[in-house]
Amino acid sequence: MRLRNFEPRVKRLEKLSKEQQLDITFDLINAISLVKGAEETALLLQDLLTSVEVKNLGKRLRIAKLLITGKTHLEIVEEVHCSFASVSKVNMWLNQRGEGFKRIIAKLPKQYAMPRLPNRGR
Repeated sequence: MRLRNFEPRVKRLEKLSKEQQLDITFDLINAISLVKGAEETALLLQDLLTSVEVKNLGKRLRIAKLLITGKTHLEIVEEVHCSFASVSKVNMWLNQRGEGFKRIIAKLPKQYAMPRLPNRGR
């Protein structure tokens, strides 16, 4: 005899309605837009993403920054330790719809201060 689980099944994102998917997306957009400062941003990213996801997003941003400053694909591959495919993909994004990258990269500080984060055992 098979036991039944009476808890509601969690829907996969692609099984949600378009309206539900849009609502989830706007929650993320609004959460990010409410963040103030580097420390709060670091805390949100730490809670929202895995360390590998943070590193991958950081690499994409750095690739975009280097492309905008005129570095060659080979120079970027060697500096960031990524593949040519990664550089090409970011380059394609920059050329097709890179306004977000361009706006944020233009605002990045020249020097960084490491935000103080509480130790969460990670």
